[in-house]
Amino acid sequence: MSYITLYTYKEGELKPKRTKVPGGKKLKDLPDDLDSCHIFHCEKDCGDDHDLAKLDSDLTVNEIGFNERDSVLFHKCKTVEVTVKFNGEKKSGRFPVFKPARDVLKFSLNKFNIDENEDMALAPKEGVREAINLEIPIGCYTSGQTCEVTLYLVTEEFIQGFNHPGVDMLSKHIEDPLFQLGIDKEKWGIVGSEADIESNWPKLIVWIKPAQKKGGPEKYYLRFDLSGYPEKAPTATLWDVEDDKKLSFDSWPNGRNRWVNSVFKQNWKNGDCLYLPCDRKSCEGSHRRDWKKKHPHLMWATGEDTLYKYVSYVHKVLNSKDYKNA
Repeated sequence: MSYITLYTYKEGELKPKRTKVPGGKKLKDLPDDLDSCHIFHCEKDCGDDHDLAKLDSDLTVNEIGFNERDSVLFHKCKTVEVTVKFNGEKKSGRFPVFKPARDVLKFSLNKFNIDENEDMALAPKEGVREAINLEIPIGCYTSGQTCEVTLYLVTEEFIQGFNHPGVDMLSKHIEDPLFQLGIDKEKWGIVGSEADIESNWPKLIVWIKPAQKKGGPEKYYLRFDLSGYPEKAPTATLWDVEDDKKLSFDSWPNGRNRWVNSVFKQNWKNGDCLYLPCDRKSCEGSHRRDWKKKHPHLMWATGEDTLYKYVSYVHKVLNSKDYKNA
């Protein structure tokens, strides 16, 4: 007797239930949870789409056209809206539910400009060391019968539990007494857990508390790129954590005179970094030579400086008499 493998769902489950049914079983005799609208024939690129409402319930599974050892996907949706998050950014695309998750991984690598040879994976939840099966149709990873899913692009090293060397160094620097003192006094803080730091590396979000002004924000958020840290200096820009994007210029800090406005210079590199000698992007080009002469104490010293240098200086600027508000 021939058997067909069915993939079905229950609300809230990330992974499908696999059921084998005889090829001679009639549609009306299938389990009650197979009440979705579409059947996809997954051993043939799932190209066949059958609307259950239009099929004769007396037809057998074989009579629909499925054969022994075929895999069949029952799903409410024809397409799925897939959102992939990586390093504080997100990209979205729509895929037929029968497309393997591997296609979503390829899409993600392309959108985030990552070499296709990099060892990357897709995780079902943020911060978890679990990768989805790339050979399973993407529709299997929707929550219940919804038509959308959010996945997280992570490195295989993270999945396997291996930390990037920079993560280990950053953890030590965060535990440094000076940095911890700032946290204890609520001058600044790290956004996310230790697992978030690992999974989002080399991106990191830090909040910094400015002088409290009428109409001003309680906190500013800096999104750091710590590529090469701590051998290389960090670079950061102001971040909108709610919309997960660079903070709009009309919400940037303002100063009475020059100090605040020079550090938070909106016309400097499109606002992608702060105007600081210890910022990696800002220090590129001729500025490095000038700053090395004028502000040697603010230059990044490899082997000596840590994230504290950058964060504490920005806190100092935002709590100066020059700071007005956003």
